[in-house]
Amino acid sequence: MRPLRFGALGTSYITERVLTQQAALEIMIPHAKVVAIAGRTLKHAKRIAALVPGAWATSSYEAVVLSPEVDAVYIALPNGLHYEWAMMALRAGKHVLCEKSLAINSEEARRMVEFAASKRLVMMEGSAYAHHPLIPALVDIIASGAIGQVTNIHSQFLYHRAFLHEQGARYDGALGGGVAADLGSYVYGMLRIVGGSWPTVTHATGCTWANDSHIDEELGGSVSFKGSSVVGTFRMSFIMLRKNDAGALLTVTGSRGTLTFRQFFSPQVGVISVGGNVTSGPQLSKLASYAHQMMAFSRMARAANTSSSPTANGGPDLGEIMSTGQGLLELAGMMDKAYAAAGISHVGPSGVHASTVPPSSPNAPACERV
Repeated sequence: MRPLRFGALGTSYITERVLTQQAALEIMIPHAKVVAIAGRTLKHAKRIAALVPGAWATSSYEAVVLSPEVDAVYIALPNGLHYEWAMMALRAGKHVLCEKSLAINSEEARRMVEFAASKRLVMMEGSAYAHHPLIPALVDIIASGAIGQVTNIHSQFLYHRAFLHEQGARYDGALGGGVAADLGSYVYGMLRIVGGSWPTVTHATGCTWANDSHIDEELGGSVSFKGSSVVGTFRMSFIMLRKNDAGALLTVTGSRGTLTFRQFFSPQVGVISVGGNVTSGPQLSKLASYAHQMMAFSRMARAANTSSSPTANGGPDLGEIMSTGQGLLELAGMMDKAYAAAGISHVGPSGVHASTVPPSSPNAPACERV
């Protein structure tokens, strides 16, 4: 079988993490290989390509997308550029693994997902955490009744204010920056994983960067789950004052106890605690979540190429449910509704507006600096 040949767009730290994992995986999955790296400059591309034996480097994204040597494209560009380059890759007949957030809004997501399906191509969001075995272990722990009947779910991801320095794509409204676009895939995703279905946003508030009202620096709110009395809440921030509060934390409260999951965005170092019982990522896998994601993507792409089932039992696993197909549309719709409820306008350079929520003028206040 010819290896599935990957080409990457973007040379950020996340590209390095994903591709060095992929390079290590070539022994286990010889049917997958990174062959090309494109960066804003040739220097940046060569730096990453040097980590992957045999890969060629270029400063042209288009050269990678259109190359007959590339079967699948990994997109690690700023959020606002995902739509343009994902659609170009799909038109060129390439499978696409795109970093989160897949799209600026639900309409961009719908067009990408439906076009990929029409071409029998895989479109996967880079929600690597969802593919790690610690995630189904979380579901099993809760289902076992370890904390009794679930009553509340709180998901949060907070950055200390000194971490980003108000710079980069996260602070560029023209590139689809903002805290929810950066962290929402994780925070909303954990609510769905524990709640068992995508929730409905019932309330949201937020504040924006004083220099750009399209950049949300904080966003939080509440959600409900259809047919359930469970209450969900969420919070995201770029500007936490206390370093001890920074990081990702899931808290699930039940009738007989509480579960905490620290660093859920990176399960290879994540820890689930219930009372005195601890389950950690390293206990379940020696591989990082990026490696598990690449295996899932490669498996789905090969299945699409041969019209076979992507999994042994004929159905998708939890990671696939979270990062492909309808799951992507549900996530994008939830992000739309949270933004709208908080009075934050979020439209990327494609100019495509949300399909589920009418465009609204920004009315969220500017975040205060203390």
